[in-house]
Amino acid sequence: YFYLVPQYFLKFSIVMQVIFALIALSVSYFSFKIYKISRQREIKLFGISFLLISFSYILWAMINSAVAYPTLIKVAQLLTENISRLGGAGILTHFILLISGLVTLAYTTLKTKSGKVYYLILGLGIMVIIAPLFVVLVLFEPINSSFLQTLIISSRLLSVFLLTFIIYNYFEEYSWKKNKKTLLVGIAFSLLLMSNADFIFSQTYYQAYIIGHILEFIAYLFILLSLVLTIRK
Repeated sequence: YFYLVPQYFLKFSIVMQVIFALIALSVSYFSFKIYKISRQREIKLFGISFLLISFSYILWAMINSAVAYPTLIKVAQLLTENISRLGGAGILTHFILLISGLVTLAYTTLKTKSGKVYYLILGLGIMVIIAPLFVVLVLFEPINSSFLQTLIISSRLLSVFLLTFIIYNYFEEYSWKKNKKTLLVGIAFSLLLMSNADFIFSQTYYQAYIIGHILEFIAYLFILLSLVLTIRK
């Protein structure tokens, strides 16, 4: 139990998550190609961040696929009898990858080369995510829906916080340079901010899960358009 998802939308949401992963992977691939030419450190970090985000979406799609296709659950039972623990580990890893990608993006906007700053931001971000797990281990409690709900809400709140910082920097840069690609990316991250905020409520209202995916889909269309404009240039 991670979100309230209508049955008719579950398989479609998996397809969307794979699309998000492919777009993020494309952004990462072309960022590394541009880095080979320009040798700009920010471009390399941008590629790393989207690579991490792509992996997070792939894992999310795999988790939902196990729900949509029960045969995968039977395969997973060959690895472990505690499916809830396996699912909890999967969703935890998903959020660690997602937050690591967002932290890398936020670090990129700082225009600093301090590894200590990156270590501090990334460490604090991961600690926020795994804090509920420490509580469970200390109290010797099983991984249950309450733990997963706490994990999801805290991770989504952290995503919202990081995205607000990233958005502010993109729009600030646009106000200086008036670059349309910067504006597109800023709008895309604004939509991702709204989708992450919306997902917080999707444990109560299934409509929030659908709206969150629609917002993400539009966001990645903007990111894809920005990528196409960059390649053409």
